[in-house]
Order: sequence, then structure tokens, then C-alpha cells
Amino acid sequence: CKVNKEKHYAPQGDKCDGSNIARTSLCCQGDQYTKCPSGGNCNNNPVCPATHPYVYFNGQYCCKVNKEKHYAPQGDKCDGSNIARTSLCCQGDQYTKCPSGGNCNNNPVCPATHPYVYFNGQYCCKVNKEKHYAPQGDKCDGSDIARTSLCCQGDQYTKCP
Repeated sequence: CKVNKEKHYAPQGDKCDGSNIARTSLCCQGDQYTKCPSGGNCNNNPVCPATHPYVYFNGQYCCKVNKEKHYAPQGDKCDGSNIARTSLCCQGDQYTKCPSGGNCNNNPVCPATHPYVYFNGQYCCKVNKEKHYAPQGDKCDGSDIARTSLCCQGDQYTKCP
């Protein structure tokens, strides 16, 4: 949203009440918005890229896989277990630096069976299309699904992990 204000749209309740824009907002004042260039995965918070979604090394790096590599000198911070923010090693050295330079967070990833995020990141859709549901307007008009979409074609969805 170009401005930091929601537009007033009563059917959406407090998600469109004219207050400051929040992650859960569904309306932008004056409809001054643009779709996320990455297809719906925009985020104001520093997050690891979808290709390397697992944060480690206290937010400085992002790992491609959810496993530490084995490196005995680092003890339980590199023991091959699931990666954590406090881990110091990434399996196979498949890492990248946090795009914002540090303090990254995990990038929640929709499962491969339902790869399309929608409903502000709360759900994942199996297909890249919204279903038609007129009461939700352009958020459920059968177009390509986006993070701000409210409907998934055929109700083929799962909750975001």
C-alpha cells in the first residue's frame, strides 16, 4: 500500500476501518496498492528468501534445508539436528546471508502440495486461482491467487504450517 492507511469498507470490519495499515489489513486507502512482484510473498519484516527459508546464526544467515551440518567443535550447535536460530552450521553449507544484512526470521513455506500463499499468509492453496465468491469482491474473483486473496478455488487449501 502506498499510504499507511486502510480504506473504510464496512463488510471487512476492523480489517478495513481506516486505521494504520497492518499485516492483517485487507484494504488500502484510495486503492493505492500494487501486487507483490514475487507473486504474493511480500513481507515488511526481514525474512529469509523462499529458496533458503531457515534462519540460523542468530538471524545472520539462511539455510536451504532444515538441518545443521555435523561439526564436532561447535557441539550441539552443529550436531545434524533441525536448524534453529541459535545453530551455527547449515547442512551442506547451503546458505545465503540474510538479505537485510541481519536479524532475519524464518520464511514460512507452504507445502509443495499447496504452494500458493493467500489470506495474508494464513493459508496455502493447491492451485494458483481464487474461487468466485461475489461478496468478497476482487479478493475472490477467480483471478490468480495472491497473498491478499481471501478464497482458494475448490476450497483446496491447508493452514500455513
